[in-house]
Amino acid sequence: MIGISITIKRVLLIAVFLTIVGIMRGIIYLKYGIGTAIIAHYVYNTVIIGIPLLRSQNLHFLISGMIEILMIVILGKQLRKKML
Repeated sequence: MIGISITIKRVLLIAVFLTIVGIMRGIIYLKYGIGTAIIAHYVYNTVIIGIPLLRSQNLHFLISGMIEILMIVILGKQLRKKML
């Protein structure tokens, strides 16, 4: 019975968190446009996946995390060039 209670609390916590993130993404979309919202979504997902990979002891996961973070840096530099 305790396991079910913890699971329900966890699901509710995730739902609240995703609602907040969704509202923030909606504000970004309304203020800056769809392109920025898509890039923000990509960066968010990459960080959420990349950070645990960087903390892994498995070499394959570590390299994958570094590649993901490197892709964010490359994307940022390309966007900065277009803005200047």
